[in-house]
Amino acid sequence: GIKVCGPVYLMDIRERHPNMVRTALHEMFHPPYREEDVADALAALATDPLVRSSFDAQDPVYRYNPISGWIEENVVEAMAQYHAHQAGFAGNPVACWHIDRDCKLSAVVLAYMRRLPKQPAERFADYFKRLVRSMPVGQLDQEYARLQGRVAG
Repeated sequence: GIKVCGPVYLMDIRERHPNMVRTALHEMFHPPYREEDVADALAALATDPLVRSSFDAQDPVYRYNPISGWIEENVVEAMAQYHAHQAGFAGNPVACWHIDRDCKLSAVVLAYMRRLPKQPAERFADYFKRLVRSMPVGQLDQEYARLQGRVAG
């Protein structure tokens, strides 16, 4: 899907209903924060080897640039997955359904969102900074491998 403005987005009509609802959820979360409010958290994530390798391996046709936009896309995907799970139609966050990118960072962010829920009155920018501080930045590849083992095993 592609967000146009507000609640308006474009999507391929051939998508199945659960994917349409998931895409609507995903697109409604853009943008989840103002980049300047979370600049330090974005900079920290941008140094992680899992983030760098996933960002660098993007399909050039669908490429997100700069890395802060790519991170935002992964955060939004984790948010959509979290809420889709609440609604009962979430897929496997490790076996991502996107053709245009891997979802390793999304899966890790989702795992931490489940461990460290957002407080009702907490601004998302503050929550995101707290979430990133709790993550083993620099070793997210190991966290992703652990998640893969849990899903497989």
